[in-house]
Amino acid sequence: MTTHEVRGATAAEGTTPRLAVEAAERAFSQWSAMAPSERGSLLQRASELLIVRQAAIAALVTEETNGTLGWGMFNVQLGAGMLAYYAKHADATAEEQEIPSHIPGKRAKAVRQPVGVVVGIAPWNAPVILGVRAVAAPLAYGNTVVLKASEQCPRTHAAVVDALTDAGVPAGAINLVTNDPSDAGEVVEELIAHPAVRRVSFTGSTRVGRIVAETAGRHLKRVLLELGGKAPLVVLADADLERAVAAANFGAFMHQGQICMSTERVVIDRTVARARDADRPARQRGRSRASDRARRGRRRQGREGDLGRESAWPLLRADSRDQCLAGDARLFGGSVRSHRRDRPC
Repeated sequence: MTTHEVRGATAAEGTTPRLAVEAAERAFSQWSAMAPSERGSLLQRASELLIVRQAAIAALVTEETNGTLGWGMFNVQLGAGMLAYYAKHADATAEEQEIPSHIPGKRAKAVRQPVGVVVGIAPWNAPVILGVRAVAAPLAYGNTVVLKASEQCPRTHAAVVDALTDAGVPAGAINLVTNDPSDAGEVVEELIAHPAVRRVSFTGSTRVGRIVAETAGRHLKRVLLELGGKAPLVVLADADLERAVAAANFGAFMHQGQICMSTERVVIDRTVARARDADRPARQRGRSRASDRARRGRRRQGREGDLGRESAWPLLRADSRDQCLAGDARLFGGSVRSHRRDRPC
């Protein structure tokens, strides 16, 4: 196995995905046999550790993804809440359901059981929230997990894994794989293809999600995908236009639009559209208030979290390609220099 450094995290090549899956496979019998209440207590402890480490992890979010410090703090808060939620529901697998039997004198029942090793592939845009979501439910229900970290935020995803291991989750039950961006396809292929992997979850772009689904299909693995979309904001005839304008601004530009459900289109009732000139003052007030909130946020948090910084341009270029936004992209007075007009989506 050879390694080299990427953003302070080790990018591994060769056997690392296989070793991670094998470690998860070995740990499965112990973890799945553990009492649900005990698994739940470990997840609750991990939730508490995330809160204790909230400021430090939020700083990692800012450093690795250029999100604001406030966005990082919110990520940790919600991620901790997810762990606490599944800690309380770890005993769901203990429930049995009786099923009517068509055979006289026989009774049938459905019993939920852990399936084995689960691979979770998490993105960079909400790294703590989506990193936790990839692992919390599988762990709570007795599965072991391999988390493939995003190449953009390996240390943030490692912080999620550290909270779980420091809380007492046994070795092998939770594993982390990091990789160089150029090795991503090979790493994902190896993870999905491994015979011990029973389930795969992926959150990310439609383009990459299609590749993950095709790979899982070839290996007959069940896969859960959360991909890109066009989240609409609907403005009805009786809407408060001032609030609608403010909501559209917030929905489209919060975290520079790098949120799964960011507002991508606005659907307006025709009667509202016809009256738009009369309602111009309300729209202006909504824009002004949204701008004031953004300025106050920047003053509180300084320049940290600016996705217009040069280090964030590769992320925005990739997002633009995924969304088929051809043409020059202007970012706060700069430009994404390699984004050409004639480049295909």
